[in-house]
Amino acid sequence: MNYVYYIDDKNWHGASLYYEYPNVFLYVLVCHYLGVRRGFDSDLVLKPLIAQGTVTLESYGISYTVEGEKLTVQNISRRPLNIDLPNLNKRIVLRPRQTREV
Repeated sequence: MNYVYYIDDKNWHGASLYYEYPNVFLYVLVCHYLGVRRGFDSDLVLKPLIAQGTVTLESYGISYTVEGEKLTVQNISRRPLNIDLPNLNKRIVLRPRQTREV
């Protein structure tokens, strides 16, 4: 993306920080900060880094709320979800539109 930032004939390519690439920034935001990613032997792995707040990711079919030590997970999709919670060493199964506090 240097062609956007540097128009003074600097002759090198690529972003100086890889976070400048939109797809990498989005991956880091969703998978590391929000802590939602696809699992190998489950539908989702949920390991959020946020300390407080509500996150809704419709494309993953999940919504969750973190309040201190309390985590509430809701399946907003139309199919059951197997969700791994590595921080709690748990796996939960949520039916469509089901909410569970863990």
